[in-house]
Amino acid sequence: MSIYEYDKEFEEKKLRKAEFEYGQHELLKTQIQKKLAKGKSINKFADALEGSPLVIRKFIDELEYEKAHPELNL
Repeated sequence: MSIYEYDKEFEEKKLRKAEFEYGQHELLKTQIQKKLAKGKSINKFADALEGSPLVIRKFIDELEYEKAHPELNL
């Protein structure tokens, strides 16, 4: 295969994978928002979501950034 050839099937698989990962990311952010709204602690819902408190904190930071910059939300 030449570097100039386009592999449609390969590119579609990459796109589906990226879309799936984006969906998982958004779902986790939604779950974190709900748990924060209920007043749960980061450590408690990190356990419930089977995630690291540091990773959960990263998502919370991302949510706060999106809230502060609504013009960036798509």
